[in-house]
Amino acid sequence: MIAQGHRCLSYSNLSLAVRCTQWLFQSFASNCGNSYIPEVTSGNIDSIIRRILVTAALLGIALPLADGLKRLRKTTRPAPIDSRYSTIAAAIPDEPTLGYISDLRDRGAGITLFLQAQYALAPHVLLEGGSHRFTIANLQDPTKLAALCAENDLTPVMVDRAGVALLRRKAAP
Repeated sequence: MIAQGHRCLSYSNLSLAVRCTQWLFQSFASNCGNSYIPEVTSGNIDSIIRRILVTAALLGIALPLADGLKRLRKTTRPAPIDSRYSTIAAAIPDEPTLGYISDLRDRGAGITLFLQAQYALAPHVLLEGGSHRFTIANLQDPTKLAALCAENDLTPVMVDRAGVALLRRKAAP
């Protein structure tokens, strides 16, 4: 018997492992067009055992990685940025520059929404503030739209249920 750690392998189990390894070599060789099949002798049995252990270790690493990659591919992806702004984008007149206002006071979240709007509404350029002829309002709380319009002297042209509105500057009296 050959002692390995706390386990012992009998020569009958070892010969079964050697035969399986030979079969794997034969299958690999026939698929690759290579006729190399190692000869099992008493002198190279240690080399064959090492190959078996290395193959088992590699399979022990590769199989969980493959399973993890498979699960990673199945994860759901967030909705594209463009879908939030698609309704408003269709209604924007041919203006190269638009204003941008938001009811968000959290600077990090506000910048993220601004950059997403800039991306989704390209080639229009968004500039912060409501002083332009047309302005995009990005609202966390749609009930604040009236206050934003009054504060910036704007009137709604189109309001989307996603919390995005297209606003126009009121005409001077």
